[in-house]
Formats: sequence, C-alpha cells, structure tokens
Amino acid sequence: MIKVITTRPLCWDDKQTENLIVKAIDIGDKLKNGDFMLDGVGTFMTKKGKKNLIEAFREFKPNYFIFAVHFGFFTLAFLKYLKKISPATKFVHWSGNQVLHEKYNLCWYTHEMKSCIDYVFTNTTDQERIKIIKKVIKKGVFTLYDFGFEPAWFSEPAEEGKVDCFFGGGNTVTEKRPNGRFPFSKSRSDVITGINERYTLEVRGGGWPFSSPGLQGLDYFRAIQNGKIIIGNYHLDLERYYTKRTIYSGASGRPYLVRYIPGMENDFTNHENILWYKSTEECFDMLDCYLYDDQAREDLGKRQRKHFELNHSWDARLLDLDRLIARIEHR
Repeated sequence: MIKVITTRPLCWDDKQTENLIVKAIDIGDKLKNGDFMLDGVGTFMTKKGKKNLIEAFREFKPNYFIFAVHFGFFTLAFLKYLKKISPATKFVHWSGNQVLHEKYNLCWYTHEMKSCIDYVFTNTTDQERIKIIKKVIKKGVFTLYDFGFEPAWFSEPAEEGKVDCFFGGGNTVTEKRPNGRFPFSKSRSDVITGINERYTLEVRGGGWPFSSPGLQGLDYFRAIQNGKIIIGNYHLDLERYYTKRTIYSGASGRPYLVRYIPGMENDFTNHENILWYKSTEECFDMLDCYLYDDQAREDLGKRQRKHFELNHSWDARLLDLDRLIARIEHR
C-alpha cells in the first residue's frame, strides 16, 4: 500500500482505497484574518498543527505528501525540515491557482516553494498552463481538481431560493481599467451587471457596487443556495478548468448556469446535469426559460446534484487520487 499524508480534506483521514492509506493532518482551521476555513486552502498553520505534521511524518514516513497553499508556520524552511525527516517522500503541491505572477509567469506560491516540490496537481487540463508549470516542476504536472464536497455537510437546499440568481466572484473592471485585469473580466462584468438589471441577484465578491461581503466554507455554500439559479463566469478560458465555485455550485441542488468552459462537454451534458451559455443573450434566454419553469429547474438541480456526488464529492476525488498515483507509480 502507498502511504499518503495530506493537509486537506480532513474527511480523508484514516481512509483506504485499493492502493492508498491516507492520513489527513489537522494543521489549523483559520485564515490569516481569523476566518474559519472549512476546506483548508489558505490555512494559517498553528504551532499545534506544526507539531501534528512533524509527528505524522516521523511515525508514518509517507510515500507522498500532498499540500495546498498554507501560511503561518508552513514555510519553505519547514518543508525542507520535513524532507530531512523523510527524504524518500514525494512532495506534491495541490494548486488551484491559475493567476500567473507577472515576473515569474507562474503561480507565486508554486514559485516560492519550487525547491521542495516534486509534482504539481492542478485544476485544468489546459496544456499551455501545464507546460508553464512543467518548466519549473520537472518531475511532472497532473490534473486533480483541488476541491470536493462532503454530501453530509453540504446538504441539499431545505427551501426555495430567495433570489433569482447568485454569483460568487470579484470584478476588476473600473473606470481606469475598463477591460479589467483578466482576459474575460469585461465579459463577466457585462453579464453580471446585466443580470442585476433584469433579475434579483445576490453577489458575494469584491469590486461590485451591488455586492455583499464574502463568505467561507459552509456559510458560502448556504449563500449559494439563496439563488434559484447559480451563475458562473470565469475570467480565464482554460480547458476543463473547475474550481471551488464549480464544485460548490454543482453540489448546491440549484441549476448552475456557467459561461462555456472549453472541453466541459467531456464531463457534463448541457440541460442534463449543468447549463452552459456562450453569449450574454443566450445566458438571458436560459434564465428566462428556467426561472419561469419551476419543475424543469427543480429536476435539473436534482440531476446535477447527483452527478456531482458521483464525480466531485471528496469520496470520488479520493478515487481520482488513487488512479492518479497509480499512474505516476507505473510511469
């Protein structure tokens, strides 16, 4: 059996698959600002968490150590210390960050930790992005989505949505920067602004004149369920690029209407277990259709939830990890 230590998700602790034994180590549950962080990305590692991880390394001597972005005592020097405890362990950075540093043309955290990274697991199949990471991480870059959900915690909605639409995400379009920071920032701004003008909308994310404060974890998930339809609009066009927004929205039990993600037809079926649009006009047409057909909307939400339980729950993701590590081991 292949031994794995990971810093997230904690629901993987002491689980086994056909090939893996997993220890999920509690390193802390807060962000730098003190907010509770359920899924562990951005966790501020405490002294207790540092001790927990060191003890696990000494006792378990894992074949793989999988970590996300973390702060506090989780430093490059600390990673080097763990390497000394278990030199044979392969260190894997599990990264969902596709915002590239202007100087390094790479996720800043991957660049900062690169001397202690053997592999990167990323959340897109886009070959151009994978090539960028491979220039720095020579041993290998593979696709493994960095979010899942625990169905028992992320339960189906208990009541009807309070507003027509929900969107979680920021806006970088300003008077000084009319096209925004990213390739599709202007498109996102136009769609969300148009929805706000036509329907009732709840927005969680910065930069909008009509947004509410951001939320984390289950609080964010419950806010998503306030919408009868969840809106997705990524400001990057990357092949099969799925983030926390995708997973939480898909699990919400509300139809997820997202701007088309290249290659997503390999993973989803439009109008069957998700909705996608390719233009602002198509987005509004689909909203009109599903907002005024309660039964179709409810049926789609249930089919979508089932699809995400089968393919994107943490249990499903653990099987994905099993298959991926088997692939790496047999290269």
